[in-house]
Amino acid sequence: MNYINFNEVKTRHNLYDVATQKLGLKLRKEGNEWRGVSIAPGEHSHDNGFSLDVEKGIWNDFTLGTGGDVLRLVAFAKFGNDDGHSLYEAAKFLEGDNFGSNEKFYGQYIAERTNFLAEIKQY
Repeated sequence: MNYINFNEVKTRHNLYDVATQKLGLKLRKEGNEWRGVSIAPGEHSHDNGFSLDVEKGIWNDFTLGTGGDVLRLVAFAKFGNDDGHSLYEAAKFLEGDNFGSNEKFYGQYIAERTNFLAEIKQY
């Protein structure tokens, strides 16, 4: 079984395109950044609560107090958080039909890595 290479998934997807086309965010250009309404649910959204920097490939949501790369954006916008399962689902969402059915669940990878790191500490 193969692991999902999140870095490869991230390099295949432009942050701005994902934000505007796949997630439907309405953004306006302000200087070097794109601005829009926070992705926070409901009444907590603020008009200028979201920024996206295409050159750096990062976003920030000031209402949620978080930001990151394209995978984290999809995880938060579609699934409400960025736990292992949400990142896996975000990768599936981005890759669509290209997503391999034999990929190992990300949570299993984290568990195996945690066990491996614990074993290393013993030496």
